[in-house]
Amino acid sequence: MKVLNSSQINAFGGINFVLDEFDKMHLGDFLQSNLPVLSPTTFYNWKDIFYSFASIYYCGGDCIEDSKTVLSRQFSGNPI
Repeated sequence: MKVLNSSQINAFGGINFVLDEFDKMHLGDFLQSNLPVLSPTTFYNWKDIFYSFASIYYCGGDCIEDSKTVLSRQFSGNPI
């Protein structure tokens, strides 16, 4: 069988199936309602952050680099 065109197949393999399950569980709503409010000037939300970190593992990554070092510039202006 040769798949010529499919919206479910992309460079990230099956990650879209995992993210669809997260969406069905309304994980983004849960994160937004239970975690601290992010700065109103941010262009991302808790769902984006969680999905990004989860995608590292679900796409075959072994570890996440030291996020404080890597993301310190981006998070430095955000209130705790």
